[in-house]
Amino acid sequence: MGALRKWSAGAVAGCGAIALSGAVAGCGAIVLSGCADTSAASYVSSARGGPAGGDEGLPSANGWITVGTASAEAGEATSTGSTLDGGGIDGTTGDASGNAQTWDAQDAVSSEAESPGPVASGFVAAYVGPAADAGSTCPFASDQSFVALGSATEPSPTLLRNGATQAGNPVYASCWVDADAGGFDVILNASVDGYGGGDFTASGHVTADGGTGIFGEFDSAFYGLFTDSNCTMSFTYNGVPVAVDGGAVSSGAILGHLDCPNAANTDVEGPDGGRTAFTCVGRADFSFDDCR
Repeated sequence: MGALRKWSAGAVAGCGAIALSGAVAGCGAIVLSGCADTSAASYVSSARGGPAGGDEGLPSANGWITVGTASAEAGEATSTGSTLDGGGIDGTTGDASGNAQTWDAQDAVSSEAESPGPVASGFVAAYVGPAADAGSTCPFASDQSFVALGSATEPSPTLLRNGATQAGNPVYASCWVDADAGGFDVILNASVDGYGGGDFTASGHVTADGGTGIFGEFDSAFYGLFTDSNCTMSFTYNGVPVAVDGGAVSSGAILGHLDCPNAANTDVEGPDGGRTAFTCVGRADFSFDDCR
C-alpha cells in the first residue's frame, strides 16, 4: 500500500473536509469530513499507521474516513507515539459514543483493488532434436527433453500451478493470452529448476487457424539455448487436432503445439576454439490456463 502524504495546517482549519493528496494502492484520495483540531502543523503516516517521521501529533477529527469505496465512522481521534487509538488508521476506531471497535486499514481498500490476479498453471513437453535434412548441424542423434512440466495425460494434459514443486524442484508458469486484432496475442513461459531443468518461451499472434512467425525458445541446463523466430503454432495435442471452439484458445487459456524448424544455438565452441552454431528442430506440446 502506498504511503499517505502530509496535509497542511491550513487545510484543516475549523470544520470541513480534510484532503490527503496521497493515494492508497489503486484507490482515490482519503477525505476526512467533520471538525478538526489544527494544533499540529502536519502529520505523516505510513499506510499501516504510525508516524513515519517521529512522534508528530495527529489532528483529531469527528466524522467519516473514506478510503476508495469502503468507509468507517470515527469517534474522537488522537495519536500518541506511533499508535493510533480511537479513529486511527491502524488499530482501533471509535464509534459516535467513543466505544472502541476493531478496524484494519486493509479492510478499507476495495476488494477489487486488493484481490490478487489469477495464479497461472502450465504444461510443457518441449524437445530439441535432429533436423530432417542430412546436412543438419544438430549434434543430437535423437530428440532431447528440454522442459518437462506437468504430465501428458489423456484426454488433456495435467497442469501444475506456478510455484508448485515437481520431483522436489520448484516450477514456474506465466502466460498472457489476450484477444486482439481478430485473434490472440500470446506470451507463454514455463521453467523447471534443479538438475536437468530448463526453460520454454513462446510469443506471437495467433488466430483460429494458428500462427506463424512465432518466437520460440528452448533452454536446457544440459544442452544450452536454442531459439527460432519463425516458428509455427497449431492447435494439436499429442498429434491430434484440438477444436478451437472446444477450448484450444480463449482469453486467458491456450492448448496447442509449437514447431520450430530452425532452432539454433549460435554460441557453440568449435573444435578450433572458435564460435560456431548448431541448428536443430524444436517442438513442444503445451497448455496454459489462468493467464493474464
